[in-house]
Amino acid sequence: MNSENKRLGPPDLDRPYRMYRATWPEHEPSIRAIRHQVFVLEQQVPPELEWDGSDAFCRHILVENHAHRPIATGRLDPRGKIGRMAVLEEARGSGAGSLVLRALLEWAGELSHASCYLHAQTHALPFYHRHGFEEEGLLFYEAGIPHLKMSRPTRSPIHQVLEGPDPIARAVRRLARMTRRWLRLESPDLLPVHETWTDILETALRLSKNGSPSPPTVRVLVSPDALARPEMSNWNDLARQLPTHVAIRCPVPGNQEPHGASVMGDQQHWMRIPVADGIRAFLRLEDPHQTLPEIHRFDDRWEQAIPPTGLHGWAG
Repeated sequence: MNSENKRLGPPDLDRPYRMYRATWPEHEPSIRAIRHQVFVLEQQVPPELEWDGSDAFCRHILVENHAHRPIATGRLDPRGKIGRMAVLEEARGSGAGSLVLRALLEWAGELSHASCYLHAQTHALPFYHRHGFEEEGLLFYEAGIPHLKMSRPTRSPIHQVLEGPDPIARAVRRLARMTRRWLRLESPDLLPVHETWTDILETALRLSKNGSPSPPTVRVLVSPDALARPEMSNWNDLARQLPTHVAIRCPVPGNQEPHGASVMGDQQHWMRIPVADGIRAFLRLEDPHQTLPEIHRFDDRWEQAIPPTGLHGWAG
């Protein structure tokens, strides 16, 4: 194996993959086999579009399973575009695609790309959301397949300062889409979080398909006065519709955040909105060091919180 074929990390005991920084001259047959199966055969992409003549100028990642069978690949072009992300059907949902994407982002950082972008097939948007990518522009078609352009900073963690209610609302939606296991919300009046109601609902419904959780996948701390307002009825309805997945509680007096709001997803993502009018926020993505202390503080207040009137039985 030459110096370019850098193996990235040991095989996982549960997912015994071997991942390489491949070279096109040496690994072309393996890369071609994966992409031919996924794009040409399964997705009916014309071969002349799939084999665009750019591969010799790109960096490639190749993943093999424990039997040394190539199962996943992706490439990075000289402009910082990630593409040709392909995972064989037998390995989908096992983390192989995430390994490829993280390896390409790491490689791009070493090559001094401040950010990366890609053209995501719309069915794969949740996958890229979970890795910090955000949509740009309008829907377009490549090889007859709908796509959206997405981008993100190359380095992790991602830290952003957001100014204004619209960027903050977009960030709440982004964080909700990235969530895979659980979402926690805290706000005296659910502002500006309530403006992203549809995205929170979609997240709760998506997480509810993973089985009955313990604890509930969506936890909401909100003041009783705010919850009683007519525009907050959606939150009550959500708790009633998905009682094992959505729990709402009210902080006890003296044990609540005096201003602002926070949103936490999994153990990686956190957004703090320190002022109640929602004009400035701090977003942390892929940053467990910053997120975990906030989760612990939330959990302490949650344990002391009480069910709101009219929602008894829905506060897990």
